[in-house]
Amino acid sequence: METLLCTEIMSSGVKCATVDPVIHNSKRVISNLLAQQVNSLPECDYFNTIQTEIKPFMRKVVTNWMLEVCEDQHCEMPVFPLAVNLLDRFLCSCKIKRSQLQLSGAACLLIASKTRQYFTLPVGLLCFYTDNSVTPDDLKQWELLIMTKLRWRIYGVTGADFIDHLLISCWPDSDNQIRNHAHTLLSLACTEPELMQTKSSTLASASLIAAARGLKIKMNVFDKLCDIIETCSEEEIELTVQKIEHAFLEACKAMTSVVQIEDRYIQSTTTQQSSTGYDTGDDQLTVSEIVSSAKSEPGHIVLGFYTEQSEVSLAAQLNDLLPIFIR
Repeated sequence: METLLCTEIMSSGVKCATVDPVIHNSKRVISNLLAQQVNSLPECDYFNTIQTEIKPFMRKVVTNWMLEVCEDQHCEMPVFPLAVNLLDRFLCSCKIKRSQLQLSGAACLLIASKTRQYFTLPVGLLCFYTDNSVTPDDLKQWELLIMTKLRWRIYGVTGADFIDHLLISCWPDSDNQIRNHAHTLLSLACTEPELMQTKSSTLASASLIAAARGLKIKMNVFDKLCDIIETCSEEEIELTVQKIEHAFLEACKAMTSVVQIEDRYIQSTTTQQSSTGYDTGDDQLTVSEIVSSAKSEPGHIVLGFYTEQSEVSLAAQLNDLLPIFIR
């Protein structure tokens, strides 16, 4: 019986396969991705056509929330871009109410986690992240609705599928730093409504170039990228790079504003406690009240779904990136 004892220690971290040079150096694979990416794009700008209650800022709030869930649960990198892609494609084909947008985002996270990583996000956990505004039955029914509306075409091509291919072709000697930064910038790009109809190959190329610029990595790669991605021009990539860098700086401003809000909350609590000598309980300012007041102040950009218990999950990565991008 001793020979049947398993002494292997299973890691609790993300389990990913190593880069396969046979796949990532294959021109045939790139050609297939380029051919399939057209079918994965949202068919229309649904804000002006299908959806009457959903506005661009609402999409940004929900996608930021989806990103925080993915980072809090240490999801694999392709999960979030696919979840956003599923959400956009679903909103192009089904009119929903404003109150159903977060439910749609949660269902897309559930589907993406089933297809792009080794573990599925539990239904109960996703309901918890919605502050239990969604029931497990609602989430399961909405998951089926989304897959039906998409005709079960849930394996969309995203920017995350291109990054390793382009990285090996253009920066074969680079380390994981540029890859990690590119994925971070790609995630930010996915939250931007104006980039939702941008081709996945363009988003991946722009994210890599923006990351390389920030890291001061030598890159005379525009011609090579345009040769690999035949449908993309240098001007289109450069314009997308500028939009991604702008989104990054806006995220940094948002992170700074949240820190200022926390400071105001601490100061208000300390002031009231020192004046009364005890905890004032419900009379003290809450974070929600301070966030509401900050939204009306000029210069403040506040991330949605911020609560006392939550953090800006992208803050650590933005702190690492900020010094090298301010050039």
